[in-house]
Amino acid sequence: MMKYWLVSALLLSAVCTGANAQAVQQGRVVKYNGKEEKTPLENVNVSAVGAPAVQSGADGCFSLQFRTLHAGDAIQFRRVELSGYEVMNAEALAAARVANTSANAVGPAPLVIVMCKSEELNRLRDGYRDMATTRYQKQLEEAQTQLKHLKAEGKMQQAEYDQKLDALEEQYEAQMQTLDTYVDKFARIDLSDLDEVEASVIALVQEGKIDEAIAQYESMNLAERLQQGVQQQRQLARDVQTVDEAIDRKKVEGQRIEQNIEKQKKLSESIK
Repeated sequence: MMKYWLVSALLLSAVCTGANAQAVQQGRVVKYNGKEEKTPLENVNVSAVGAPAVQSGADGCFSLQFRTLHAGDAIQFRRVELSGYEVMNAEALAAARVANTSANAVGPAPLVIVMCKSEELNRLRDGYRDMATTRYQKQLEEAQTQLKHLKAEGKMQQAEYDQKLDALEEQYEAQMQTLDTYVDKFARIDLSDLDEVEASVIALVQEGKIDEAIAQYESMNLAERLQQGVQQQRQLARDVQTVDEAIDRKKVEGQRIEQNIEKQKKLSESIK
């Protein structure tokens, strides 16, 4: 009787352990070095909803242990902090999902967090902003000069002149209002891993062709691509989970068959 009680206790313990099993997300924090290769960054505080806060090690690695999340669930970061640094790939983190780390999963890549020194990121923003401001001011001055010539030559009345001048100034103000958003996006483009479109965007910015750069950036359909990636991750996670469950069922079935075979052997021996 004691034997069967012990077996039951062990099975109950296994069930409870499984119920409290944690989803683990491996990650790595790296320092952005411009066009040079990124390097590991240690002592970065990483905190996410549902997991104890951790720090990256000397190799930049960290491990988030979630109490209730499963593969494919969204990771909600509370903080990713290191004094003097900013997160560069914030959009990627916003779309992060828990990777499948089961024995049956095919080696998921760790989550990579790219950090950049605040002063370097500010330098990039300021540089791009200066280029854009210079270009917009030049466009405004050229347009204003053209209007003045038309008015001086009698080809434009005062009312029309005032109207077009106001329209030019409103356009300039609108450009300056949206500039900071795109300046920040341009600054966060990884110069060490540019694809063809990103390289084109940076080249246009450096040439002062800001409107063209913005149009090119928008053509990348980043939001759409990000959403598609998230949906694909979810589907893959569901597919992997289905396969895992099927494998687990087969394992349990195999164990039961083995147990029945063992029982039959013992029964046969007892009869003899």
